[in-house]
Amino acid sequence: MTPYFVIAKLLLFVINFTFPQEGSNSTNQAAFFKPQTFSVGTTCRCRDSLTLITFYQATDGPNWKEKWDLSKPLEEWTGITLDNGDCVSDITLNGNDLKGTLPEEIGDLTNLKRIALGNNFLTGSLPFTLGDLKILESLNFRNNQFSGTIPIDLGKLSKLNTLNLSVNDLSGSIPTQIGNLRALTGLFLNQNNLSGPIPDLLGNLSELVSLNCSINNLDGNLPSEIGNLVNLTGIGLNGNNFDGPLPERFGQLEKLVSLRLENNNFSGSIPEAYGNLLRLETIFLFNNNLSGCYPESFENLCSLIDNTSEMGRGYNFRNNPLLPWQGDFALYCAGENQLGATCNDSDPNTLIDGINEDCGCRTMQTIIEEPIQLTLMIETNGTCPNDNLGEASISLSLNNLTYQIDWLTPNGTLISEVVSNPIFTQNKLTAGIHNITVTDVSQNYPSIISSLEIPIINCFDVENIPQLITPNGDGLNEQFIFEELEKNPKRFDDNELIIFNRWGNIVFTGKPYQNNWSGTNQAGQKLPEGTYYYVFKLDLNEGLIIKGDITVVR
Repeated sequence: MTPYFVIAKLLLFVINFTFPQEGSNSTNQAAFFKPQTFSVGTTCRCRDSLTLITFYQATDGPNWKEKWDLSKPLEEWTGITLDNGDCVSDITLNGNDLKGTLPEEIGDLTNLKRIALGNNFLTGSLPFTLGDLKILESLNFRNNQFSGTIPIDLGKLSKLNTLNLSVNDLSGSIPTQIGNLRALTGLFLNQNNLSGPIPDLLGNLSELVSLNCSINNLDGNLPSEIGNLVNLTGIGLNGNNFDGPLPERFGQLEKLVSLRLENNNFSGSIPEAYGNLLRLETIFLFNNNLSGCYPESFENLCSLIDNTSEMGRGYNFRNNPLLPWQGDFALYCAGENQLGATCNDSDPNTLIDGINEDCGCRTMQTIIEEPIQLTLMIETNGTCPNDNLGEASISLSLNNLTYQIDWLTPNGTLISEVVSNPIFTQNKLTAGIHNITVTDVSQNYPSIISSLEIPIINCFDVENIPQLITPNGDGLNEQFIFEELEKNPKRFDDNELIIFNRWGNIVFTGKPYQNNWSGTNQAGQKLPEGTYYYVFKLDLNEGLIIKGDITVVR
């Protein structure tokens, strides 16, 4: 018991305690010491007033958003509620710009039932004296900057139903004493720096409805005892370092609505009982090391949405390399067969892995010692994506074999040939990604899948097309000349140039165009000076077109 509390009790029978303002006159000072008759039952008013003053000073009270007027009665202080015995029963100061540390004297408010100091800037350790608040029912310190460990004394709060310490900088392990809080319905420790395992004794919290310890550094196996908490509707253990199997007994939690275990290191198969949790609206298991087939009961989960984000409702099992389709559960819901589904055993010496009859991820194709060599021979080009002057060849690593070549072009055309020559050439290729599969017909060697990209370079230069000609007979800039036609005359020999005047009338056509237009009409007569418009069809078959304008000045 603090010294000032002892003094306050001695004064209690002759004064009614509230604090004066500086510079107040004798009349106003009566607000600080006002004669009144008291009963023993009101002694906590003096005690609690002194405690709150200490709290006010420790948390930078003069700079709060809503300050306390210390000249007014205690019950008029913002966020303070008194019970019938004139004792402080509720402190609610969420988002009030509290700064500093929480004083140990807070434990003197022994009639306190609720304390909410969320969304402030409180720092330092949580005082162990919080364990003296024997009738406390709700503690919310969410979103502050508390550090240090969680006091084991919190395990004394037998009436506590909500403990929210989320979004702080707390470290160390979760005290086993938290398992003594049998009245607890909500435990929120998420977004801290907690480490170590989940205590088995949390399985004693039979009234627990919400458990959130996500985004910490917790590790180890999940205790199966959590499966005893039949009132749970939400489990958030995502964003930790848990490993080992998923607890089978979680499948007993029939009231469960949200199960979030993503971003951990869980391994093994998914328990079939999870598919029988018919109230589930969210089940996130992505970014783990789960394996095996989806149980038949998981057809019940196909009614949920395929959620590829980390927010909202639905299912997401992605990035589990050993699961069918590496966790793309939507393919299972679409009716695709799990057997033979692609997976990834993370072996760099295997190329294609698939789910076999025992639901394991097994190698289906292996990389041979000398993989296919791809050699690009002729490159194709830029602003003409359909140009087909590319040519490429593949050099097969083993002679004296017959190969099946399946060559898929960027436009979806499949070219299939059986060859025995170790050099295979394919020409008239368009720019883009070409996917090639080579299979040994004798099946002595596994198939090889590879790809090459024919890059885009040296296409028709649209940036150097002239915008002005001066056909005045001085021999300079007399004709409308496309430099690309002079550099590659055979490449675009199937072309046509059409010139329009400003009213949209055709005044000249050249098919094929020979870089010879000098501002005349089709009959060779001079056209008026001004701006004309052109359409240049580079390839009449492919429909490649360049449009622009050209000005004639003499």
